[in-house]
Amino acid sequence: METNREKVFESIRREVVKYESEKRYRHTLSVYEESAALAKLFNLSDSDSFALEKAALVHDITKDFSGEKQLELCSRYGIRTDKKPDDPMPVMHQYTGAEFARELFGKDIIDDTVFSAVGCHTTGKVGMSLVDKLLFIADFIEPTRQYESCKELRRAFYNRCEDKKDNTEALAVVLDETIQMCIENTIVHLLQRRMEIEENVIPLWNSLLKSGGQNNGS
Repeated sequence: METNREKVFESIRREVVKYESEKRYRHTLSVYEESAALAKLFNLSDSDSFALEKAALVHDITKDFSGEKQLELCSRYGIRTDKKPDDPMPVMHQYTGAEFARELFGKDIIDDTVFSAVGCHTTGKVGMSLVDKLLFIADFIEPTRQYESCKELRRAFYNRCEDKKDNTEALAVVLDETIQMCIENTIVHLLQRRMEIEENVIPLWNSLLKSGGQNNGS
């Protein structure tokens, strides 16, 4: 099993590096390492940890694509958008990336769990699964992120997790509350710069408020 996993990871890495800048690929590998650590911390099953680590490796596969290429992929995959090629597209890669990775690697590797996690890793969504949440957090707090907000959230997250390692319910609360903080930071950042807020973020924020920070999937 372990040998097969490593073969899959290696085949993914060989392809992903073709589409990402050197800096982007360093980030990708850091998210992969962060995801592996989180899988252990949250005691994921073998299948979920495998899915999370695959998702980490492919999550930014289309991030460096041009606006024109993003829209070409939207057309190919039936992704609805009113964007123009020169418009900012900070989150489009989560939608095109999930589809592109599935086309590239097939549904056996990019299964529904991987597809879902990649497809919401930037904005989140209402009803995220544990794998969705862990990729979202790994992407935000991985150590190559040098934004002060990311570094502060990383410190706070692991400090709070330290004395809860054997308490699954307590860890889940910390995870959900950290996601809420991530979303709050993102919204404040966008508002301060008078930038567009992606349509999935508002219902997620509202659901987090109504549930006291918890965003439970099925």
